Amino acid sequence: MKAILEFNLPEEQSKLNLAVNSKQWHQLAYDIECFISITKKENNEEKSYNDALEDVRWFLRAKIKDFDIAHQYDEIEETDFL
Repeated sequence: MKAILEFNLPEEQSKLNLAVNSKQWHQLAYDIECFISITKKENNEEKSYNDALEDVRWFLRAKIKDFDIAHQYDEIEETDFL
């Protein structure tokens, strides 16, 4: 069985990038879940809600940079997920 994805380039370049790097995005989602779980256990009620969100935001940005998908992050349109 084969699956072939076709994109009209250059118009759909951002969609191609998203498809090609979907493994990294999947890993990122899993890493965020793990980070939230660990942070929640370690910090319990010591942090405010906003501090916790800021920690997740920092973690997310660091992982996006690590996975080298930062340049694509800005290209993704909301409609790509609908």
